[in-house]
This record gives sequence, structure tokens and C-alpha cells, in this order.
Amino acid sequence: MSARRITWGEISPHVKSAMCGDDSYFEKAIESGQCQAWKFSNSDLWMITRSEGEELVVCCLEGSGLKDAAPQIIRAAAVGGFEKIRFHTKRPGLGKMLSGFGFEEFERIYKLEL
Repeated sequence: MSARRITWGEISPHVKSAMCGDDSYFEKAIESGQCQAWKFSNSDLWMITRSEGEELVVCCLEGSGLKDAAPQIIRAAAVGGFEKIRFHTKRPGLGKMLSGFGFEEFERIYKLEL
């Protein structure tokens, strides 16, 4: 499985839920190069990333195939010189799957909209 970089127009319909209403931020960030959009071949997996110093941040992820893509994401981060990977998610089940690759839960965020 390989990943290719894609445009905002290509990814936006596929990560609506994961963006949690931050569409405008991600559109600008992808268009400016602050974030990167990815599509994994042979799957329905879509991902938005950004770098924060030594950390690769997976901001949005939707679709299926992460179990097969995770080793590739880890290798790409290591080759890219990153020392850490951080996933943002609102799916509790993702933690169990990622723990099989050595990830540990770091924090949970609770939000109330008024």
C-alpha cells in the first residue's frame, strides 16, 4: 500500500467527520503547505498531516485500511526525520488498534459547545 499527496479538493469530501467543522482551517493549511493531504492506494483511507518540530501529527483520518497503512506511516515518519507520531481522533477504538504498533494514549479532550 502506498500513499500519494493530493489536493484539498480531492480530500475534503472524504474527511468531513474527522475535520469536526474545521474545514476552513484545513483548506487554508493544505493550500499553504502547512498541512498535507494523503490518499492511500488500494484502500479507502484518507489522511491529513502536519509537522510540529520532531513530531508528525495525523490531524484527520477517515476510511478503512489503517491497520495495513500504519507500518507505512511509521516508516515514512522515521525516514522523514520525525522522532514521534501523534494521532488526533474521536474514535476510541483506534487506540486499541494503534497500541498494537506501540502507540500509547496521551490525552483525551472533552468539549462542550454553548
